[in-house]
Amino acid sequence: MSDLKLNFRYDINALRGIAVLAVLFFHFEMLGFNGGYIGVDIFFVISGFLITQIILTKIDATSFNLKEFYISRAKRILPALAAVIITSTFVGYFFLTPYDYKGLSEQSQSAMSFISNVFFADEGSYFEPKSHEKWLLHTWSLSVEAQFYLIWPCLLMFLKQRAPNFLKPSVIIIFAMSLLWSIIQTHLDETQAFFSLTSRIWEFVAGGLIYLYADRIRSFKGMAEIGLFTIFLTVFLYTREMIFPGFWAIFPILGAVLFISAKSTYFSKSRMLQFFGNISYSLYLWHWPLVVGVKYLDVERTFLVVSLLFIVSVLLAVFSYRFIETPMRKNLSWKWSASVGLGTLILPILIVANDGIPKRVPDDVRIAEQARKDINPRLSECIFDKKVELPECHLGKEGTPTIAVWGDSHADSLFPVIDKTLKEQHKTAVFHALSACAPVLGDLKVAEAKNEKSFSSCQHFKESVMKEITDDLLIEDVILIGRWSKYFDKVSPVQDYAQTDVEKEYKQNIVNTVCRLSNSDKNVFIVKPMPEMKHHVPRYLAKMLMLERAPSVISSSMDSYRAKNRVVLEAFARAKTECNAKILDPTRYLCDEGSCFGVKNNFPVYRDNHHLTVTGSFLLSQLFSDPFLME
Repeated sequence: MSDLKLNFRYDINALRGIAVLAVLFFHFEMLGFNGGYIGVDIFFVISGFLITQIILTKIDATSFNLKEFYISRAKRILPALAAVIITSTFVGYFFLTPYDYKGLSEQSQSAMSFISNVFFADEGSYFEPKSHEKWLLHTWSLSVEAQFYLIWPCLLMFLKQRAPNFLKPSVIIIFAMSLLWSIIQTHLDETQAFFSLTSRIWEFVAGGLIYLYADRIRSFKGMAEIGLFTIFLTVFLYTREMIFPGFWAIFPILGAVLFISAKSTYFSKSRMLQFFGNISYSLYLWHWPLVVGVKYLDVERTFLVVSLLFIVSVLLAVFSYRFIETPMRKNLSWKWSASVGLGTLILPILIVANDGIPKRVPDDVRIAEQARKDINPRLSECIFDKKVELPECHLGKEGTPTIAVWGDSHADSLFPVIDKTLKEQHKTAVFHALSACAPVLGDLKVAEAKNEKSFSSCQHFKESVMKEITDDLLIEDVILIGRWSKYFDKVSPVQDYAQTDVEKEYKQNIVNTVCRLSNSDKNVFIVKPMPEMKHHVPRYLAKMLMLERAPSVISSSMDSYRAKNRVVLEAFARAKTECNAKILDPTRYLCDEGSCFGVKNNFPVYRDNHHLTVTGSFLLSQLFSDPFLME
């Protein structure tokens, strides 16, 4: 690097402090900071401004070197990140089950490869409850930033050298296209939009535009305060339920742009903000594994616990900043940087290759964890997921089907017991199932789907199955199985309608579906919903055994079961009366004395918190063989 120095912006450092505190308080679930996640967006604007300034200033001074730029970024990012990953891996060796240890290592691989945004986009929403099980979820933003660093200098160099007159217009076009795409993609697939560089790059470019148009921006009195007020407003008013990024990301970005453009000197006087600005990167890295660790240990988040989390996070960040981040950024050679990165990447690769090193844990932990894999061996063959045509999948003895089993992944979890029972009865059934698609037909009139693409695919599948069953004159009996009440997580009331209207419509659709089958001369059997557990049963049991704790009773109450499934149980009662449906009740075999058990004979009944294991499904053998136990 050349000796060219850029003036240190204390106001930007203060903004870093504000951004990291917003993220921390959001992750600590502190009251009033529901929108603290926008702190990451503030970081993106800051990075866009500083990186654009560094690149273009050095290009103008003919001192920009692409290789040295990448080395400086690696020296800035890698040491502290590697320290967090190595520490997490070391601690995890003693406390994590093989499955969780392998999961941590897979996350470490993606983080060190700077593709964790892609990895976590396929794992589910950033805001869902199980995000607290992902040790390195926060590294998604580092991956987005690294990907930006990879392409942005090349683009600026090309435009500056080959088309200097088109530099600013091109950057504006990139900004506008990315913002437009962010709005569109957020409505099409919010999770992908949240983690994607293409829907985030406009936030970096917004920072770059501040530098490009610095000579035209005229600050005014109160500009910094308005920017800061806008940021605080989004921190306090935004929620995790909002559709984000898209349109709603504009306001925190606008606030950051106003604040940076104002070049305020007031905030340089705040020693606290300068302190948190200095340690912001290390603080961001260290705090999240601590949050996940508290969740993993089932520690209740009291004020005292949150206070300790904050203190420990700050102490680790100060140590990291002073003894890892700063000295290594200044003194570490590019060869050592590469060695650190490569070494930290190889370690998790070896752990993943060894399946989380199961030999290091007691036998009872391994046995409990094996329940995750206790699934229908014909799952990939028989479930419709990712298939184009309905598969020819039969249960029971070989022959012509007289029974149709229709449902979602809960139908698949009961596949083994139904298959076994039908073989004993010398009967044959055809199987139709699609994950997250309960067997209920009907158009949406008072509700709208939260994921239109997924909902539409489900509807198309159900229409195909209904036609297949009603057209087949040899089918006499139809068994309907589903995670029936999950429907309410997939839809929301349209304007001028309430949740009660959605419930009424769904009940009617259930009855209509059953009666349509009944009117086609089919005997319809409806399996009531499976009881659901609070915990992922194999994970929780294995974790408790790993931590040498006596596992608490893993169960759920019948009262919660009835409350959760009130709407569908009312619909089933109507279907029984109006459509002559028979009701099969799994709670007779999965519950006793007012509670439903997640473990029986020291083995998990569930492979997660709602799908039965193969072993668990066999508890329902009598349900499918004894017609006198039907309601």
